[in-house]
Amino acid sequence: MEEATGCKEEQQNRLGNGVASPAEAAMDDSLRSRGLYRKRVAKDGSCLFRAVAEQVFHSQSQHLDVRMACINYLRKNREKFEAFIEGSFEEYLKRLENPQEWVGQVEISALSLMFKKDFIIYREPNCTPSYITENGFPDKILLCFSNGNHYDIVYPIDYTIKAALCQSILYELLYEKVFGVDVNKVLEELNHADLIKNGRRNSEESDSEDEDLE
Repeated sequence: MEEATGCKEEQQNRLGNGVASPAEAAMDDSLRSRGLYRKRVAKDGSCLFRAVAEQVFHSQSQHLDVRMACINYLRKNREKFEAFIEGSFEEYLKRLENPQEWVGQVEISALSLMFKKDFIIYREPNCTPSYITENGFPDKILLCFSNGNHYDIVYPIDYTIKAALCQSILYELLYEKVFGVDVNKVLEELNHADLIKNGRRNSEESDSEDEDLE
């Protein structure tokens, strides 16, 4: 099995002010040039399961269920995976029950077989991605690997556009059907408020110009 590790594990985390580090910015630029987008995932021991949960079930909230399903799959298919585990196999599985336990290639191999999706991982800017599993599945899970242990989600850019449209429709339905808010009326009031605000600003600017002329 190919190790799902990066060549530059010393990549810095995001800067304290929330701005992407140079390494992250380079990766984002590289992905963007391929028509891809990196969606950041919480940096904890469950990042892989969060990323898989979203791409399989469209919700990261199911990451614990995905983790437990993976553990059960490993246990049922012990003969396929035990050789790649150092020490006691059962103790290894017990440690995996901890949501903060980091995971890697063994779990990716199991998840690929479980969900019948191959994993493609982007690890370095401007480099060919790694085809971590090659089981011949037509569906893929795209990930970005960094800092030696972290996985983010990778989507086609057009997916984010479609997701934004769906979100706007969902919010409109939520406001109208659940909260009983007249969205059109709210928009009219906001537009009216903007017109008044702009009118005042233009009036103030005009008064200021008149004072300058005097």
